[in-house]
Amino acid sequence: MVTHAHTNSLKPKAFAATLPTNPNLEPHTFSQALKHTCWQNAMKAEYDALMKNNTWSLVPCPTNTNIVGCKWIYRVKRRSDGSIDRYKARLVAQGFSQEAGWRIRQLDINNAFLNGDLTEVVYMKQPKGFEDPTKPHHVCRLHKALYRLKQAPRAWFTKLKQYLVTNGFRACQSDTSLFVRSSPSSTIYVLVYVDDVIVTGTNDVHLQRFITNLNQVFSLKDLGDLHFFLGLQIHRNATGLTLSQQAYIQDILARRNMSMATSITTPADPQTRLLRDGDPFADPTLYRQVVGSLQYATITRPDIAYFVNRVCQFMHSPTNQHWQAVKRIQRYLQGTITHCLHFKPTTATSLHAYSDAGWN
Repeated sequence: MVTHAHTNSLKPKAFAATLPTNPNLEPHTFSQALKHTCWQNAMKAEYDALMKNNTWSLVPCPTNTNIVGCKWIYRVKRRSDGSIDRYKARLVAQGFSQEAGWRIRQLDINNAFLNGDLTEVVYMKQPKGFEDPTKPHHVCRLHKALYRLKQAPRAWFTKLKQYLVTNGFRACQSDTSLFVRSSPSSTIYVLVYVDDVIVTGTNDVHLQRFITNLNQVFSLKDLGDLHFFLGLQIHRNATGLTLSQQAYIQDILARRNMSMATSITTPADPQTRLLRDGDPFADPTLYRQVVGSLQYATITRPDIAYFVNRVCQFMHSPTNQHWQAVKRIQRYLQGTITHCLHFKPTTATSLHAYSDAGWN
């Protein structure tokens, strides 16, 4: 028989009293997290949310059944200026798996995956620090999807999509994570990336009403106007909207010791032709990592898109010449790190596209 879940009043086991000097670093292990009050509170908040959502109930451990493990992971959520917004602890499963002048609002769904209903029977070990002392050998039978379960993203997205479609939204064919609701009085756009949601629309009143209704169904945190999303910095002023990846590019350069490199005015040497033959580069994995990072930077830096595409052609077998080309792109970024995209408001509703007439 399935027992009721133990109550939210269950306290974590005794925490270590000695606190390290820098609690702002993300812990790598549960024992490290125990040394910081901020991470203790973050785990307690996550656990309370799990219990409130009836994520599991304790049952005797069944025989001949796979038991999913679980672990705590920790993230420092930062604002666009680098300051700390909050400390976030998340309990994840292990073993079943291999983030036109309109206001743009950002929403963070609290414990998004917990809204997804499981259709399969899954058992999980009790989370560290929150074991029930009266039932130490019981396991958790999951009722809701948990992060890192392979079923979790699909279950959460399905539930959110059902809500949006029921409320008049339609998913775009070109991007199924973008939903649109149009009416004679307003149009609302909803972009979903896991538990981060961006909303914008033509009518602020209707937009706020939608956010309020969404919060009644899925608990969320309204982060206000969009400023930082997936490594993109967004800034609005009187002249329009700017998109920048300055912080992301700084991180790329810092990780490769290129922050102090001599800058250069062009991303490639027009006199140099990249060839497939040459001395093999000693670390192909490093090459692929850096080039992959540069690919993402092309979102706001179309000036490097052509040259990044060139070095991408040699991912399978890079040479020293190819690596020098990659380093040159980084040196160019170091000298143009403040470059960004600027969008001016317009009343035009038509879309104009341009292409190289000589490109076949």
